[in-house]
Amino acid sequence: MIKRNGDNVFAIASSGNQCPARSAAAVSLCPGASPVVTRIPQPRAARMPPPADPEHNSKEANIALSTYVEKWKNKYEEADRKHKACLLKNEKARRDATELQRRCNIVTEERNHLEAELRERERELNKLRQVSEKLFAEYQQLKNQHEVDAGVMQK
Repeated sequence: MIKRNGDNVFAIASSGNQCPARSAAAVSLCPGASPVVTRIPQPRAARMPPPADPEHNSKEANIALSTYVEKWKNKYEEADRKHKACLLKNEKARRDATELQRRCNIVTEERNHLEAELRERERELNKLRQVSEKLFAEYQQLKNQHEVDAGVMQK
């Protein structure tokens, strides 16, 4: 609960609440059983001299308050712009990551297909190499046999 008393603002919270207090001046707005009152100072402009008349005081207070509100409004808007920019970057990064993952899957699938094709061609090559080696061995044997026969015929 927040309570106003003139220029002072008080926050009333329980002492047995679930929120840990870090110091005696900490403000806790968590619900609980027994109240603890902590003074929250009113926002003020830095080093403003006290006004001479009450109407002047009101005007300066309004100017200070509007300046303070404008400052925090600008900070909020800037933070909101940065947050939206981060969300856009995040969404773009997510889309890029999805696209890269899709392309990676396509390339992996193509690689697996090419590896299977390579294994099949290597198997065919090995079969042809074995047949070729057998034919070459048979050719060498027949050539040697022919040379022997030709040598015998000449004698």
